[in-house]
Amino acid sequence: MPQHKILFAADNYYESFPNLYTLQGAPIEMSYNGAKSIDVMVELSPDIMVPSHTLPVYGADEIKTRLTNYRDAIQYVHDQTVRLMMKNYHPEVIAKSIQLPSNLRDC
Repeated sequence: MPQHKILFAADNYYESFPNLYTLQGAPIEMSYNGAKSIDVMVELSPDIMVPSHTLPVYGADEIKTRLTNYRDAIQYVHDQTVRLMMKNYHPEVIAKSIQLPSNLRDC
């Protein structure tokens, strides 16, 4: 509903960190490209964001902050995973090694 500056974020935004993998073999929902799709949502400058599974978020600045932090966290995990994969780390070691920086962990 662009005329009302309402963004229906669907499953592209959660209050918690998203699953970057699937347990049931479904297509991966959030990845590098998923993080880039959040940029599109930020560019829309919504005043109200309605996620699928949580309460609406109000205020353009609050929405931009939440989406930017969410995108940055996803991008960070992606980049660190690829970095460690290129060093031939075992997936279990990678999973245990990556921690979000405090500015993303505490938001």
